[in-house]
Amino acid sequence: MSDVESFPDQELIPVLVTRQLSRNQLGLARELGLQPTCSPVLQFDYPEQWEAIHSTLSKFNSDALAFTSKHGVEGYRRYSLDFPVSSSGKEVYAVGPSTAEQLFNIGLNAHVPELHNAAALARFIIDEMGTGKIAWFCGNRRREVFDSLLSDAGFEVLPVVAYQTHANPEIADVDRYRALVFYSPGAVEAFLEEHEIPDLPVFAIGPTTASVLKDAGFGEIIESSDTKTEVLLQNIADYYSIPNGANNRDK
Repeated sequence: MSDVESFPDQELIPVLVTRQLSRNQLGLARELGLQPTCSPVLQFDYPEQWEAIHSTLSKFNSDALAFTSKHGVEGYRRYSLDFPVSSSGKEVYAVGPSTAEQLFNIGLNAHVPELHNAAALARFIIDEMGTGKIAWFCGNRRREVFDSLLSDAGFEVLPVVAYQTHANPEIADVDRYRALVFYSPGAVEAFLEEHEIPDLPVFAIGPTTASVLKDAGFGEIIESSDTKTEVLLQNIADYYSIPNGANNRDK
């Protein structure tokens, strides 16, 4: 469901964010002079039954667990409620600090690469482990670069489809906004199922999303200097030259 905002203060820059932000992040955005509307373009569904996945994982007997999204962590959490598992003796890898934090919240300490994307995570695992068997908790719209790099290096990779991703048809009207924010390649693809490419500055959380936006034909693309939402929001404010929450750029 879209978190649609009105724009009572004309000093604020209306920004369409294609996923939900936390209350603290929404507050920070307004402090920075932004008026965010959260309109998630993706819906996520998790299996109701985990028996088949448990059977496959038990036979695979992985050396490590890998997570390229927070939704993969949530899938693992739900799986472990039905089938309590021990990660003792297994390495755990996360694509970035937000994913690692969610893993920490369920009792798992994850290794994180310096660069926060799937290709960097795969190379990090190769450097750390050399070889082994990786259980990768992912979604149905996963990008194959992670699997391919590891497989080419001699790893065995088991993609564990822990959630399904679907396009959300209820996307806010982009014409009301002056900037658009994407967090994943899947979000870009889902957006384009419902909309034409808008004539707006587009902000991407990382290089993979920025690359997909470029390939899709978006015009002005600004890649965030960090994968933290707080940094991304500051980048948007910097783009519009908003000092101390007061907009002084008329674009």
